[in-house]
Amino acid sequence: MPKKIIILVLSGFLICSCTVNSLPEQTNSNQPIDITANPVIELEVKTNKSVYSSQENVLLAVEIFSKQNLNNVVVTARGLTGSVGRDYFYQNKDIDLRKNAWQKINLSQQLPVCNSCSGLRPGDYLIRVFVTSQAQILAEKDIVVKINQ
Repeated sequence: MPKKIIILVLSGFLICSCTVNSLPEQTNSNQPIDITANPVIELEVKTNKSVYSSQENVLLAVEIFSKQNLNNVVVTARGLTGSVGRDYFYQNKDIDLRKNAWQKINLSQQLPVCNSCSGLRPGDYLIRVFVTSQAQILAEKDIVVKINQ
């Protein structure tokens, strides 16, 4: 191969590599959201009652405030874990959040026919509500629910 062609090819590679290295860095929209520096979600959770009995519906009113538009967000509420390790409250809801707006959703679950038979003895139980996007937790809040027979 003549020296002129080799020099031209090498010069071309050098110019291309310099051009690629000087391009501005692209941002990927799938990058994780940094919630530690500036939380993007505020979360409030309330129940419709202070004490629940067998076969009653536990209703959670969840209010979410977002500082930015977020699509395909999942709100999950999980808890009321009985003595056998089963969660008697487990609900998911997919939503889109609008920037600088509160969004309200309700999640509910009926308690078993016999709370104590199911491992839900009288007492206080935790339900954890969390908001996720791209498998990253953006916010979470716990609420305590009191169970009677």
